[in-house]
Amino acid sequence: MSYDILTNMLSQDCALKFNEDVYFDNDRISKILKEIKIKSSKPYLSYELVEAESNQTPLIGKIKYQDKKIVSVVLESINNVSRYRVDLSYDGTNYKGFQKQPHNTTIQDTLEKCLTHLCQETILIHPASRTDAHVHALHQVIHFDTSSSISKETLIKQLNYMLPRDIRAISIENVPQVFHARYDTIKKTYQYILTKETNPLKAHYTHYIHDFNKEKALSILNTVIGTHDFKNFSKSQENINTTRTIQQVKIIEQPSKYIIEITGDGFLRHMVRMLIGHLLYELTHQKNTFKEALNNPLKAHRKYLAPPQALYLKTIAYK
Repeated sequence: MSYDILTNMLSQDCALKFNEDVYFDNDRISKILKEIKIKSSKPYLSYELVEAESNQTPLIGKIKYQDKKIVSVVLESINNVSRYRVDLSYDGTNYKGFQKQPHNTTIQDTLEKCLTHLCQETILIHPASRTDAHVHALHQVIHFDTSSSISKETLIKQLNYMLPRDIRAISIENVPQVFHARYDTIKKTYQYILTKETNPLKAHYTHYIHDFNKEKALSILNTVIGTHDFKNFSKSQENINTTRTIQQVKIIEQPSKYIIEITGDGFLRHMVRMLIGHLLYELTHQKNTFKEALNNPLKAHRKYLAPPQALYLKTIAYK
């Protein structure tokens, strides 16, 4: 791929990350790319994986496109470590969420302790999603770097041996140095399970609801499909872009439960639980609060947070 082709395809809001430096000005990006020699490229997941060179320094990179325009370029000097992708699942009942916290047991802390022992060096993991306390994952993805020579076959066997029974590695694979478990995702699906019965054996995995109008619930939830500002459906955080795109909403009825599925390009903190919380409040109190909160993101609204134990991270998609 030539320099002229690259620069002519840059979108107006293109971003370039070159090692630790980030650039947003197209003129500056063009000057940097002029010094880069692209040696090879191939499709990988949702982007183009490239091998390049700058001043005789070997580089690896990825180029992301949208509407035939380049929206981001990542270039890194090739290092001597291996990057692994781990797909896993877990029961979140006994954990205070995914992210590491002082004095609390979390999924991240548990995984890092095991991987650090196996690789004989400090391991830091990066997840596709940071689930809340007591939230479960049918499919979560992490990546980490290591200079250890341990094989992926040995790693998954020993990792599952060391992990508690409520966390399991499904697969482990070597991935390119520029793969990122979080930033390479193109969509995620969450499930929320409402049970029709008060079964104490399901208390940590479902949320009981006495009366549920499936047709009305689906009609309410369908209003979130598309691109919206979800400020009223997320935990308050400053300087955070609260616009997200929801691609699909489903409600699956089974004999003893309803499964609500929401698929989007990304989710804010507490966003799914607040969508469900608002939904259940409106169904129970017969008030039109959901659409009002969605259509008026700059107006403060009361927020309703559904319990965490019925929420599941179902799938992470990269292509």
